[in-house]
Amino acid sequence: KAAGLTKLGVYYLATDWGEGSYEQLRALVDERPDDGFELVLAEEVLPETVDHAAAIAKFAEADVDAILMFCFYDSVAPFAIQASGKLDDTVIVCGVNCYNDEFIELGKADVEGCMAPMLSVKSEDDPDMAYFVEQYKALRDGKAPSSLDMQCYDSVGMMLTAIQNIDGVNDHAAIRDQLATMTYEGVCGTIQFDENRDATKEYIPLVVKDGAWAVYEG
Repeated sequence: KAAGLTKLGVYYLATDWGEGSYEQLRALVDERPDDGFELVLAEEVLPETVDHAAAIAKFAEADVDAILMFCFYDSVAPFAIQASGKLDDTVIVCGVNCYNDEFIELGKADVEGCMAPMLSVKSEDDPDMAYFVEQYKALRDGKAPSSLDMQCYDSVGMMLTAIQNIDGVNDHAAIRDQLATMTYEGVCGTIQFDENRDATKEYIPLVVKDGAWAVYEG
């Protein structure tokens, strides 16, 4: 919304996750008509698809402002490469799974301008974040952690802290109750659970600029 993108296309994997994400998006758009979003076209794609030409042609004809891709980076980058010169005025919006070195290396110049929502990650100047990145790179031959790596790290850290808070008692209900009331400061920022047991997190918009993910400034 901050980028003024209202006419939306959706490209989603033919998986439980892809289909579920699309249905949630559609419900959200229906629930919030005042936001001004319009779902113009939705296309389903098989995970093993390598030729995206037909879908690209449909999105071009529909003249969408943005294509929201519920796909992994190994689908998003090839799509962006094939869309070069055909959808240059259309912004590709992918997920946090594209926040990694492989996405940039695979897509190169063709993923410039791609956007993604990202967890409010602490700066590497933060000692906890700096420690995590340093240790991760040491274990992975210098490879930087992805967003999913950071979320996994925080998930394990939150679980271990909950167990520590109840003196190491192996009690499922007690661990669950502790998690429900915790406020955890992780590398991805502050994490809590709401009354529906959903994690409450803040997201910030990112954009690929000069070959790297950067905060979108508008």
